[in-house]
Amino acid sequence: PGGATVLRASLGQGFKAPTLYQLYSEYGQTGLKPERATGWDIGIDQTLMSGKGGVSAAVFGRETTDQVGFFGCFPTVTPLCATHPFGYYDNIARTRAGGVELSGTVRPLEGLSLSANYTYTDTEDRSPGSANRGKVLARRPENTANAEATYVWPVKLSTTLAVRYAGSSFDDAGNTTRLKGYTLIDLRASWPLTSTIEVYGRIENLGDVAYETAYQYGQPGRTGYVGVRARF
Repeated sequence: PGGATVLRASLGQGFKAPTLYQLYSEYGQTGLKPERATGWDIGIDQTLMSGKGGVSAAVFGRETTDQVGFFGCFPTVTPLCATHPFGYYDNIARTRAGGVELSGTVRPLEGLSLSANYTYTDTEDRSPGSANRGKVLARRPENTANAEATYVWPVKLSTTLAVRYAGSSFDDAGNTTRLKGYTLIDLRASWPLTSTIEVYGRIENLGDVAYETAYQYGQPGRTGYVGVRARF
């Protein structure tokens, strides 16, 4: 009806060759096969409030063969650990991923914009004969979400409060090491000096949260940035 409702669908195939690091580093194997995948999604977009808001929903899936993954040698030891004691890259014969994604935006007041999205992702190792068959893929949280509130003040100063959430996941293919979920808060601001130059600043991880996206690899704590952008 007038473009207020949009139905969409896509089907695509992907190919990814192993990187030089995955092939030739101390963790690499020169015999790695390229990844091949087939993915699809079906969704709907709905405009609301005479164009001042909208919601979207989608379901998606992907089947992958020879997915390249990293395998640590602790606590599980495999024959390849004899030559790669700190871990190695290897192909995962078959994997599956699928889920749903929801998002919405609204502009309730002049200068104020609110947006949020949520994704549920279910993954599985489907390699025939593998000890990891039926287990979830490493470092893929089931639940992720983002929310932002942006306000542009009458003096053209733009300020944004953003919240990022990632649920718990497993660090390894055997699902023995769990990574905790985390929530991060960011603040951003920008102010145009001219039509082509603006100054900006942001604080990431405002709460100085300690979190990991890989086991024992810490991420930056509270971090601040200031800068200037120019367009020509």
